[in-house]
Amino acid sequence: MREITRLNENWQFGKWPEGSISALPPKNLEKQLVQLPHTWYKDDDQYEGIGVYERILDIQLEENTRAYLEFQGADRWCRVYINGVFLGEHKGGYSAFRFPLDESTVKTGENRLTVVLDNRSYEEISPLAGDFTVYGGLYRDVNLILVPESHFDLMYYGTCGVLVRTEVNGDGQGVVRLEAHLQGVGHDHRILYEIYAPDGSLAERLETGAVQEESVLCLKSPVLWDGKENPSLYQVAARLLSGENVLDEVRISTGFRSISMDGETGFFLNGRHLRINGVARHQDFGQVFSATTPVQWERDMELIREIGANAVRLSHYQHPWYFYDLCDREGLVVWAEIPMLKMNDTKECMDNACSQMKELIRQNLHHPSICFWGIENEIAIFGEEEYMYENCRTLNRLVHQLDPGRLTTAANLYTVKNDSPLNHISDMVGYNIYFGWYYGAMEEYDSFLDKFHKDCPDVPLGISEYGVDCSIGFHQENPKLKDYSEEFQSLFHETVYKIIQSKRYMWGSFVWNMFDFGSARRNEGGVKYRNCKGLVTFDRTVKKDAFYYYKSQWAKEPFVYVAERRFEKRAAEKIRVKVYSNLPQVTLKAGQWQETGHSDSGIFLFENVPLAHGSNQITARAGQYSDQAVFERVKEPEASYTFVDPNPEINVRNWFLDEQEEAALFPKGCWSVMDPMSEMLKDEKVMEVIENWSFRLADAMRERKGSMPLFRILNYMRDDFKEDSMKELNRLLAQIKKES
Repeated sequence: MREITRLNENWQFGKWPEGSISALPPKNLEKQLVQLPHTWYKDDDQYEGIGVYERILDIQLEENTRAYLEFQGADRWCRVYINGVFLGEHKGGYSAFRFPLDESTVKTGENRLTVVLDNRSYEEISPLAGDFTVYGGLYRDVNLILVPESHFDLMYYGTCGVLVRTEVNGDGQGVVRLEAHLQGVGHDHRILYEIYAPDGSLAERLETGAVQEESVLCLKSPVLWDGKENPSLYQVAARLLSGENVLDEVRISTGFRSISMDGETGFFLNGRHLRINGVARHQDFGQVFSATTPVQWERDMELIREIGANAVRLSHYQHPWYFYDLCDREGLVVWAEIPMLKMNDTKECMDNACSQMKELIRQNLHHPSICFWGIENEIAIFGEEEYMYENCRTLNRLVHQLDPGRLTTAANLYTVKNDSPLNHISDMVGYNIYFGWYYGAMEEYDSFLDKFHKDCPDVPLGISEYGVDCSIGFHQENPKLKDYSEEFQSLFHETVYKIIQSKRYMWGSFVWNMFDFGSARRNEGGVKYRNCKGLVTFDRTVKKDAFYYYKSQWAKEPFVYVAERRFEKRAAEKIRVKVYSNLPQVTLKAGQWQETGHSDSGIFLFENVPLAHGSNQITARAGQYSDQAVFERVKEPEASYTFVDPNPEINVRNWFLDEQEEAALFPKGCWSVMDPMSEMLKDEKVMEVIENWSFRLADAMRERKGSMPLFRILNYMRDDFKEDSMKELNRLLAQIKKES
């Protein structure tokens, strides 16, 4: 039978800055004792390079026994040695992989296991780029697996050796397709499959010869996995037999459900329309970064459960196996994807993307929660090229070959035009759009979405990312763009989600992001190394106000919450108090003052709430549910609540005060700093003007080749280019007409 031993203890770790990923590290490398899961990343030591892990592996290889080393995640290029002999390598930081051990590589007793990792960027390993930290390290479990000589193949793309596909056919039967991959078997071996119903009873069984790769079982009227309504799961047991002896056994949880998608009516689960009310998630967590455990994963699920989301986008790579199990059990619809965030025109890059896709799908094929496989995210940020379209078609075909029963999806930037091939390859499309934060106004979601649906009525459309950064330390009575206040984040989501919900043709949306997450390149809003668009802080200790707004929209469990409570110090006799609740009526009390409000939007606004000098307790009550907050009346506004940007961005939209002035600054049919760099690079006259203005800017444009507007890169370089000089560049560009 299969025997699994965890190898997380007693590792020696050291950095090897001068090392090479293709070389065996020196024996005298300085190391320290660490336990797995482990990452070498620290905010104050963002080391990129070679890391070396070593430990003693004590192993007894008995006759007719096979051994495997299992790595459930190693970031990102991994090479493994036993006793100085190269065992194998894996390129990709997020999927599981294994290496076989035999008499040629290991000896009875103590063996030295050496793992060399490199977290630097390589053009042949995805992700090539991304707004998240590639931490580095052995950040998931490492196991030693012993099996009999005859066993389910542990080298088949990191799977357990048995693939389970389920479907519901036209007669309502549950169809189970079982694909066994085997090692060391002969004609006298057999496989016994047993399927157990959600109540534990035996639902179906089949015994077959071990030489047969695929078997099919049918269940009459199975209990469906129906999302949060009824996340019913079956268990599949596969046993490899020799006579009456069980040589190897695996158990796999799965479920039965049907899915479909329509450009006009959205997503359907088991024939029932289901609006995707989703959140996106990265795998990292405060203090431990990527080296998370079930403790952190269950905390994340607890918060997703509380907010009431029915779906989660597991971005931008394969997440731990256990988290997909949690999604199955909670009934969450899952968007799973590979880290394809930048694409180059090389065979090596594409081969790696296909390899990661095969691992993602084959290792997670059995999860009923997974409904969408993501083939790319924002690859057009560096411009669109013909090879990208063909590569995406290749990935799309690959997914349908591996798993014809699920939908393919892609996440595109707002600059991807409606008629772009990127919108017409996958089965459905999500847009990552940030009107009201990086560009435009919040209200532009309305026209953008309607225009897309008008132009592409057959394309199922949703929003795969939307959100704004905020710090829980910044607060404003009149929040505005880029003040990073908690109040602006709430205002943004209240405004934008209302627009999203009004679009009945959309399949739904995913908030970006459920949690703040690491981004080593960031320094924004007074916070370093974080993307702070989360509804919950990086350490999961504080649920931001916007969390409770979505809870008022999605959660069934009754609650009431007094918002803006961290905006505690107020220099006013009377204030406005905001309350979120999923109940229709809320009463607010402040001292002797009391008022009752009614709302069907989840938002209750109480104006002119009096504050006495000093501390004031405010109580909101809705039936038996209540919440309290304390506000302090002070003489002067609290200075620490206001974010002061030492190097503020220049808001080009503030250059004009009315439509007439806008037309003069940005004449129709002419170029401006508002145009995408990818288009400007194609116009020789434009590039001649830009080169004469600044060679540095022209070089930066060629390096990025992105579809972002020119003013964005000007803001990145604003230490050198001040506002007056940017206006002068815009004036010069406005004299050049675009070719029709």
